[in-house]
Amino acid sequence: KPRAMRSRWARGSFLKDGDALMEEALRVSYPGFAREPLQGKGLHEEMRDALHALLQEGYFHYDCVQYGARVNVTRVQRVLVGEPGITYLYQKLRLFALPWDDASVARGALVSIAKLNEQVKRQARKMLAQKGAEGGHVAASAGVGSCDFNLTLINAALTNKHAPPEEGVAGNRKTKKLKGATAADEESENRGPPRQPVLPFKPDTKFDAPIDLAVNWHRDSTLEPFSTIGVYHHTPDSSARDWEIAMCCDAGD
Repeated sequence: KPRAMRSRWARGSFLKDGDALMEEALRVSYPGFAREPLQGKGLHEEMRDALHALLQEGYFHYDCVQYGARVNVTRVQRVLVGEPGITYLYQKLRLFALPWDDASVARGALVSIAKLNEQVKRQARKMLAQKGAEGGHVAASAGVGSCDFNLTLINAALTNKHAPPEEGVAGNRKTKKLKGATAADEESENRGPPRQPVLPFKPDTKFDAPIDLAVNWHRDSTLEPFSTIGVYHHTPDSSARDWEIAMCCDAGD
């Protein structure tokens, strides 16, 4: 949610829907920002099932990344999905994507992510056309960059209540017997995917109103110039706003 024009309100506050300055902030500081709910029968239910399958089967993991001379563990668990063979480099760490077309992974979850990507691409093209018709400097770049998204980086900002049970999806495997399996094989099969401990979010003390950060403030520096970023935000319980997405102008921008 936008945060801009710092002289207009107290340092550390964030604009949200319904705030008096929301529309002005969008017009002045975020002309390239657009939000539109995704439509589609059963879309959100399919995405919920896909994300939960990836989580329960152990595909999310914390990353060790380097900031300057320091190496830290991320506060969110991540998985990269995209075109076969594609990679993503950030903070001196290269991630290799799970291919969108592999239906054998997590009960077809990757195929569902690919379907979501196609819908986000369609809506992004429509929004770019609208921005082009509006004019201004955003319109000048509307036809330059790309919204042919070729990867999806999924962040799981987990608290303990969202973590999968100890045995996850493999919980029903306790009575499963494998013909010819050794004791070690059966123990591994019964145990299921390992559960990673949930790390606490990182307090951000830069603002007068402290917040806990799941992902540090950052800019994606390796993107194609003028390219579009699409974001899909899912919470397990729609009545509980466990975390939100915020935007902030760089100083001097």
